[in-house]
Amino acid sequence: MSKTLLFECFQAAVSAADPLLRMPDYLTEPFDGHTWVLGAGKAAGRMAEVFESTYLGDYSGLVVSNASHPLKNIELVVGRHPIPDQSSVDAANALLRIAGQVQPTDRVIFLLSGGASALIACPPQGVELAQIQAITQQMLNGGANIAQLNTVRRCLSRIAGGRLAQACNTLHQTTWAISDVTGDVPADIGSGPTVGNPTDVDHVRRLLDEFDISIDSNLDSFLDSPQATPEVREGEFYLIATPEQSLRAAQERAEQHGLNVLNLGGFIEGDANEVAKVMAGIAQQIRAYDRPVSKPALLLSGGETSVRVTGQGRGGRNVQFLMALSKALGQLEGVTAMACDTDGIDGAEEIAGAYMDSTTLSRARHLGYPVERAIENNDGHGWFEQLNDQVITGPTQTNVNDFRAILIQ
Repeated sequence: MSKTLLFECFQAAVSAADPLLRMPDYLTEPFDGHTWVLGAGKAAGRMAEVFESTYLGDYSGLVVSNASHPLKNIELVVGRHPIPDQSSVDAANALLRIAGQVQPTDRVIFLLSGGASALIACPPQGVELAQIQAITQQMLNGGANIAQLNTVRRCLSRIAGGRLAQACNTLHQTTWAISDVTGDVPADIGSGPTVGNPTDVDHVRRLLDEFDISIDSNLDSFLDSPQATPEVREGEFYLIATPEQSLRAAQERAEQHGLNVLNLGGFIEGDANEVAKVMAGIAQQIRAYDRPVSKPALLLSGGETSVRVTGQGRGGRNVQFLMALSKALGQLEGVTAMACDTDGIDGAEEIAGAYMDSTTLSRARHLGYPVERAIENNDGHGWFEQLNDQVITGPTQTNVNDFRAILIQ
């Protein structure tokens, strides 16, 4: 029952961010002229589907996502995530070509969601894609948070940091965004292709130094050029779905089941192993002292942890968190947990996350794969696969960051 209840709360969080639910309130009357629909992100295909099913005016365009969708007038291109490849560059160039066709009397609607940073990665002129790939991988493996990663990606691009909006020759520009970042900062959502860059080159250089990343002379010259931080004339920007909305939806579902919910919100960041220790401490406190005997408690949180990669396993930040939580809780009875990415993809695999309970550690030891070894090897997917406790949903077509729920009974 615990597993079913936790999964139901996860589904409530994901459903609350479905473009089908969130977009209709923002769809406007047909524009007196042509509307171009441009977009990128894990939810962009779904957003384009909803737009086409609702909008009655003249439109065309192109969106980039990580999966195909049946669209009519809007072309869909598939890019690569989380490490960009040539398909990402080709997708970005396709968007820039469409942007170059926009006339001053046209309107542009941008459909933006998390994942766009990699899906439309486009190195500056003279900079090799391999260097962008290496920088992304090194920062991810080094435990960079999303704000740090996007600070660098916004600058090292021909499309991020407002450059896509800059390429469109019209003042009629509107962005509809689904946020997957802490604090819903527009410049961090997909590295802000339609908003100005709030950081400077010195900040980027400090981050490259922090993660011990060396760059070649071409990239060094680009960072010294005005193209690194162009001025951008921004259009309207609307957040149509956020992590906070999804956590509230999960809380409401839990309360309908009679649970006492402590919602810690979507600002939780830090190393997944360390965050797990803190969450375990809160759960232990509730279990020992604060829980009314007749009313189970649910500890909810979102945000985005990070993982410092030391092993060669198959993993992601949510399963890494859950392994560390299992270790910290030991075999404490009455505590179960689920941690998933709301896009259905934790790390690089189409596995949303996993589930744990008080039997998890003993079952792992019985299988000959203790949690300490799995944590060191960053092998959360491999570990939970052996335990048959993976949560697999497939791509959810939205993305509002992580979902973590700890049930104390």
